Amino acid sequence: MSRSTLSLSKVLVTGALAVLGGVMAGQITGRGNTAHAGDESAAAATYQIGSALPGLSPQLVQLFMNGQAVFNKNFTAAEGLGPIYNEVSCVTCHGAGAPGGGDPLGPGATSFNVTHFAFDNQGFFDPIRDLGGLVIQKKTIRDTSHPNCTIPGEQVPSVANVVSTRNSPPVFGFGLLDAIPDSEILKRQTMNIDGVNGFANWGMELQAVEVEPVPGIPLPAYGPSRVGRFGWKSQTATLFQFSAEPFNIELGVSSPFFPQEFTPQGMRFAAQLPATCNVADHAVNDFDNSMSVALYHFQALLAPPPVLPKNDAAKLGEKTFHKIGCENCHASELRTGERYNLLLASGTTVRVRQLENRVVNAYSDLLLHDMGANLADDPSGSTMGRVMGRADGRHWRTTPLWGIRFKKALLHDGRTADMATAILEHGGEATNARNRFAALTADEKNQLVAFLNTL
Repeated sequence: MSRSTLSLSKVLVTGALAVLGGVMAGQITGRGNTAHAGDESAAAATYQIGSALPGLSPQLVQLFMNGQAVFNKNFTAAEGLGPIYNEVSCVTCHGAGAPGGGDPLGPGATSFNVTHFAFDNQGFFDPIRDLGGLVIQKKTIRDTSHPNCTIPGEQVPSVANVVSTRNSPPVFGFGLLDAIPDSEILKRQTMNIDGVNGFANWGMELQAVEVEPVPGIPLPAYGPSRVGRFGWKSQTATLFQFSAEPFNIELGVSSPFFPQEFTPQGMRFAAQLPATCNVADHAVNDFDNSMSVALYHFQALLAPPPVLPKNDAAKLGEKTFHKIGCENCHASELRTGERYNLLLASGTTVRVRQLENRVVNAYSDLLLHDMGANLADDPSGSTMGRVMGRADGRHWRTTPLWGIRFKKALLHDGRTADMATAILEHGGEATNARNRFAALTADEKNQLVAFLNTL
C-alpha cells in the first residue's frame, strides 16, 4: 500500500501541530493577548484584528498571505465548487471584524447558518448518509453557472428527526489552540466541582494520503488519537483537518484527503456524478493539496484577537467573572507546547517559535460540558441530538471568548447578539454560575459585559 509524500505525521512534535502568523488586518488595534510564559512584555505588542502572528519571518508572512488569498477567493465550478455547496468562499461566512471572523450577519439572519441532520433510531444515531447527511449543502451549480446540472440543492429529508443549526465561528488564534498539548487540556477535566464535569472529546490524526487499494481514488489514513479542540463539540483534533474538511463539505472542493463529492443521495466520487455536473478541471479538485494546505497556513498563522485596555468598570467585571465561576469552564490561561512545526505543501515542515511556550488567553478549557436542555440540539429531549464523538446533543465545547466583541451572533445557533442574554441561556453544568450572574446588580452585570468587550 503506497502513500503520497504529503504526510501529517511529520508535524506532530511534543503533542502539537504547527502554525505561523504575520500581516494584513482590519481597522481595530489592541494589545497582544498571548506571551511567552513569564514574559508579560511580549503581550504589549499591538496589532490589528485579522493580522498574522507578530514577529514572523518573511517566509511565514508570505505563507499567511497566500493562505488568506485562498480564504478570500470566490471559487468557480471549474475550480471544484459544488456540485452542491453552501457558499463560494470561506470569508463569506467567516468575515465579522476581518477575514477569519465569525458570521458577519446578526441574529435572525440565517443565510450563513449550517444545518446538520440525522435520525435518532431509538437511541441509535444514524447519520443517514444515503440521504445526504450529516450537513446540508443548500446551493447547487445548476442555479448559477451550469443550468444543465441535474443535482439540486439539499433540503432536510422528512425522515430526519435530529435537526440542528450551527452559526459560523471565528478562527482567530487557531494556531495557538492547535499548539496546546493534550496534557494541558486533560489536566482540566473535572468531576463535580461547582457542578462542572468537563471531559475531552477525541479525534484521529490525519497522517497521509493512501493511493491504494483502489488506484486513482485517494483515501486518507488516520493515525493515533488526539484530544479534540476544534468545532462546536471539539470533534476535530487538528487544524489541518479543520481546514481541509470544511473546504470539502461547505464549498465542495475535493482534495486527496477528502476526495468525495456530495449529493442529496450521499457521497460520490467525481466519476459517479452526472456528466452535466462533473465539470471541474480535475476529478480531485485540489489535486496537489496546495489550497488545503494554504487554508491551514492562514488559520495557523492568524493572530488571536488583540485585547483592549481595561477601564475601571472592565477591571471590576473581570473580578466578577472569576468570582461567580465563569472561570470553571472559560479558562483564562492555557499553554502551548515546547515545539511547533508547520506542515508545508512539499511535505517538509518549518518551526514556528511564535506558537511555542505561549500563554494562551482563549478563555476556554476546550472540554465538553452538558449545557442543559435550553441549549441542546433538541430542547424537548425526545432525541439524542447531534452526536459528535463523545458529545451528544446537550454537550458543547466551551466556546473561546477571545474576540467575542467582534461577534455578530452568539451561541451555537446565533440566537442572540446580547451577551447578558447568552449567559442566561446557559444551564446544565453552568447553572450555578448562571444563577450567580442573574443575582448580580445591573451595574455588576454591565461591568462583566464591559470586561468581555475588551477580549
